[in-house]
This record gives sequence, structure tokens and C-alpha cells, in this order.
Amino acid sequence: MDAIKKLSFIQDITSTRIPCPSMISKADLASIDKVFQYFRNRKLEAKPISSISMTVARESASHLLEAIAGKNVFDDLMIKEDERIEDVCGVDISLGPIVTHLPPMRAKNSVEVLRDLADSTKDTVKIEFEPISDSTMIILPDKPV
Repeated sequence: MDAIKKLSFIQDITSTRIPCPSMISKADLASIDKVFQYFRNRKLEAKPISSISMTVARESASHLLEAIAGKNVFDDLMIKEDERIEDVCGVDISLGPIVTHLPPMRAKNSVEVLRDLADSTKDTVKIEFEPISDSTMIILPDKPV
């Protein structure tokens, strides 16, 4: 399916007018295809990330580290967004609330975080994760649309 038909599909499903560009860049083509695939399949597979860091409350960090104790790996880490906005040819298109399912992730700094939890009076700590494989991330709607 060509880019113009995909743009038309995106416009129809989102009720958002996207002016037809006179030139479409490679970045535009990629964003058109990404948003089209998401709305057509209600799912998007994205390239894996190299790492992710989170700042979490001390109490949450304790529970998080207990959950991965021993294996130091999270098999089902998810990130929820109230609204994901994608730029399509200069127009913001809302994907709505989404959930990103990450590939299995390993805590990079769990020893340091445990030490910070024990020695610090900070309210939050930073935990870094890295994927243990090149698996893709899966992006799904958080609520049925």
C-alpha cells in the first residue's frame, strides 16, 4: 500500500486532517508506516532499546529488587503511557493510551541500588535495565478503542 493510501487510512481512523505533503522524506515514510501498522493491527513491533532507566520510590525499588532477586532479570517489564503522540508529516497523531511490553531486561546496577537503599535517605533511586536479547518491544493499546 502506498504512503498516500496509508495517510488516508490514518486520517479516517483518527478523524485528523493531515495535509498531503508535496515531498515525503524517509522519516515521514517511516512514521506513516509505523502509525498505519499500529492502527491496522492494533499492535506495533518496535526495535529493541539499548537500555532504560527509571527513577522509583524507595519502597517500590525494594519490591522491584525482591522480584528479581537471584536471577536479576525481569521477564515482563511494561511501560504505560496515558497518551502516545506520533508525528506524521508534521501533524501530531494520538495513538491513545498504550502499553509497551519490553523484552526480558536485566538490572544493570542492582548492587548499587541496594547499597543506595541501605545507606541513603533519598526518597527515590535510579534503576537501569538493559535487554538480555535483541527481542522487539511490543506496543499495544492500553484500553480497547
